Amino acid sequence: MTQDVWNRWQQDWRRMEALARRRGWWVESLTIAPPAPEAEIAAAGKEAGVAFPAQLREVLAQHSAAIRFGWSIPDELRPVSKARLPADSSMRGYVWDLGNVREYAIPNFLGWKEDLADEGDGEEPNTPGMWENQFPFADLINGDMLTIDVSNPDGPQPVRYFSHELEGLHGRALAPDFFTFVTVLSQLGWAGSTHDDWFDLVAPQDGDKAYLSLDAKGSREWLAFLAEEAKT
Repeated sequence: MTQDVWNRWQQDWRRMEALARRRGWWVESLTIAPPAPEAEIAAAGKEAGVAFPAQLREVLAQHSAAIRFGWSIPDELRPVSKARLPADSSMRGYVWDLGNVREYAIPNFLGWKEDLADEGDGEEPNTPGMWENQFPFADLINGDMLTIDVSNPDGPQPVRYFSHELEGLHGRALAPDFFTFVTVLSQLGWAGSTHDDWFDLVAPQDGDKAYLSLDAKGSREWLAFLAEEAKT
């Protein structure tokens, strides 16, 4: 990842933080922790029991162990006419957080894997193989999980969604890799807390792909809404 990419991410987060403050939304201020010690990264890899994702390792080791940032629109300020638009940001008030990965994401995902991998299909296809070679990096507010698929050690390593109810975007790739996931979601203001929000922000599905996209109809509507808000 180039320094330019890292700088653009920060610009996108700060832009969204400033917009949310102007509108009177609840805001988790952007804070950037120092890089993570290699020993903590290695420990997380052992706890997950899979290879550590290359791109996640890079941002943790070279940039920050934890990025705090988030926002939520108070009920009284949510636009009734645009109810399908996201009302909250992603990942419980962080962009990534190695401490959260170790304390919540890894044990929660391993628990879901033990309970659900052999469950058979729900609303969406579900097989034991889908749960293999997954590094969990985020637990969402509804109990669902985001992982990085490390089946291919040399990449690509897509970001995948795992639903504890085996529905919605379960098993789908939200982005071809972690850098792309952070880039697109940052351009969208870090919008959406679960797949209920992201359904409208993904491009037409192709196989197991449901990539978050600025060109999706919901994304265009959301960005237009933010542009309108920015003028007020």
